[in-house]
Amino acid sequence: MIMKNMFPPEASFCRDRRPSLVRSNAARYIRLVQHLIEKCLTFHMERDDCVRVLAKHANIQPVITNAVWDGLLRENPGFFGSYFELLGRRRLMRAHRNAIWRHSMRSREWW
Repeated sequence: MIMKNMFPPEASFCRDRRPSLVRSNAARYIRLVQHLIEKCLTFHMERDDCVRVLAKHANIQPVITNAVWDGLLRENPGFFGSYFELLGRRRLMRAHRNAIWRHSMRSREWW
């Protein structure tokens, strides 16, 4: 059963089932998902966050997002290595900033 609005309007599939048209529509849909994943990367999102956002806002099934993400990972190992390193540093800086904030709040309580 296909739910209404399961696919974004840009990815609408034609009703013609000829193999060449199905392949071109599938390729267009994969490119759309790839584009949306790249948008998620510009917002420094992790994989799980991207999958959740695309499922909620673009009605893209998580299995599709994960498959396209895996393909991008295979094609661009250097980029993703740097990207994951950046995410790790950002996570570390956020934890450090929170620790400083908590420490400053505790020191204010003593006065």
